[in-house]
Parts: sequence; C-alpha cells; structure tokens
Amino acid sequence: MSREQIVRCAGTDPRRRLETFPSFSGKGVDAMKDLEEILQRAYSARDEQDLLDLYSSWSGSFDKDVVERLGYRGHEICAHGLLRHFDDRKGAVLDVGCGTGLVGQVLAREGFRNVDGLDLSREMLEKAREKMVYRRLVEADLNRPLDIPDDAYG
Repeated sequence: MSREQIVRCAGTDPRRRLETFPSFSGKGVDAMKDLEEILQRAYSARDEQDLLDLYSSWSGSFDKDVVERLGYRGHEICAHGLLRHFDDRKGAVLDVGCGTGLVGQVLAREGFRNVDGLDLSREMLEKAREKMVYRRLVEADLNRPLDIPDDAYG
C-alpha cells in the first residue's frame, strides 16, 4: 500500500472539507460549525500534545461525529484493504492509531481475533476497550521507540 493510499485510507487528507461528505448535508449549521472547529484543530495541530488534547477531548463523540455525521468509511476501506493482502484470521494484527476501535470492529466481524490496538490517546483507547474487539491495547507515541518485537505482527 502506498503512502498516498494509507493517507487516503486513514482519512487524513486536509484538502477534504465537510461539504465533500453528502451525508453531512442537512445536519444543521451548529453541528457543521462544531465539526469544522474540531477538524480545523486537527489539521492545524502544531505538535503531538495538540493532537493528544484534541483526540482526548473528542473521544466521547468521535464515532458519532465521523461515522454518523460525516459518513466516514475509512475504517472499512482500511480493514478490507488488509483482508485483500492478509487472509490469516489467526495471525496477529497491529491496528496503529486505533483510536476508538473502528477498524478493530470491522476486523472482528471478519473473524480476526488476534488484533492489538495502539494509540496515543488514553481516552480513545478506553472507547476502543469498550468495543471488546482487541486482544491488547497499548498507549504509545509513534515518535518514540516501541517495546514490540520486530516480528510480532504479520
């Protein structure tokens, strides 16, 4: 998977604006302003602390905001991309930047049981834990060395 596919898959392309999400139309001006503000905070983050603060405070409504209100499907696209290249349902998978566990849910539905999640935000990890689809959840900063053996995941 190329870097461009990963960025597109992760939904991190800042050029996409709310008006590109057809399911968001008609949701109300206040809802749109709230999400515009949140997305602006994400795209203008100066450092990892800005992102940690954002995702920690957003964890309670993240799934509803991005999936229901914005019609986000990046988690499904990423999970199905993995399925095309990795069909060993017993193999260990690391969901990097797992957030609230959206990818983990899709993988669990597809029969994966050895999925670990890693994220910077403790609050996002708590939402992921509630989904009960991960074997293990790890709070970690990808800008620092990880205490994970090189061959731990497929």
